[in-house]
Amino acid sequence: MSSSLTLFFSILFYMYIHPHLGIIVSSIYIVKGFIIYIMIQRGFNASSNSTEENDHLHEHISDMLSNIMNIVSNDMIQYELDILDKHQDIYNNLFQKTIKISGQFKIVFNISYIILISCILAYSIYLHKHQKINTGQIISVLFVTSYLIHQLSHISGELRDFIYNIG
Repeated sequence: MSSSLTLFFSILFYMYIHPHLGIIVSSIYIVKGFIIYIMIQRGFNASSNSTEENDHLHEHISDMLSNIMNIVSNDMIQYELDILDKHQDIYNNLFQKTIKISGQFKIVFNISYIILISCILAYSIYLHKHQKINTGQIISVLFVTSYLIHQLSHISGELRDFIYNIG
């Protein structure tokens, strides 16, 4: 909640400095929101599939332990171990997919950081060169932007865990 408020007030701050700067930041936030939505969908599906397969694996282990005497007496130990290996391989592949998506999310989020910061700073410098904002305002933009870097980094870490946990 506080991160959302920070982002909202940063947009207002950039709008106050110069409307075009606020529009640029708003546009980038909207694009970041769209990227987050797509990554949440991908992460949710992969995470829920991984969790489901993990549940199947544990159910099979529980069934095996319940029927251990029958398995041993019917000489089906290798058969049951093969089934466990199959479930474990499926689970490992799905879990690796969730880790891959998490890594992709971090890469995309970091690239969007760079774009956000570059756009803010480049346009601020442009506005300063054309005397649309003064030196004090550009210094304020630098401070707010550096604070946003911290906030967005915090959000990035939370979102990756959130995406995995909701699945």
